[in-house]
Amino acid sequence: MLGSKWSKIFGIPVSAFGMATYALIMLGALHAYQSPIYDLRGRLVVTAVTAIGVLASIVLTFIEFFVIKAACQYCITSAILVVIVAVAITVAARKEGPLWAALRRRA
Repeated sequence: MLGSKWSKIFGIPVSAFGMATYALIMLGALHAYQSPIYDLRGRLVVTAVTAIGVLASIVLTFIEFFVIKAACQYCITSAILVVIVAVAITVAARKEGPLWAALRRRA
């Protein structure tokens, strides 16, 4: 699979995109944790990057199973992890719902 034509996008290994995704999630989460409660930039970064990661995982998992017809344990693990992050973000956003609504009204 690492040698297939699907292993690179624009000449860049897919794993590099995955690594960048998790790095951005981590940096956004650190920003959200350390910033004032009304600063949503870190939360927005984590949400956007996670949404892109989930969509990419769906596409890549489809290609993995139906085009390449092989399973990669690292790819499946990554897909599961990004879904877990998405669920955690959803739970956190539901708890912070009033905060987000108040900030939208103020903006």
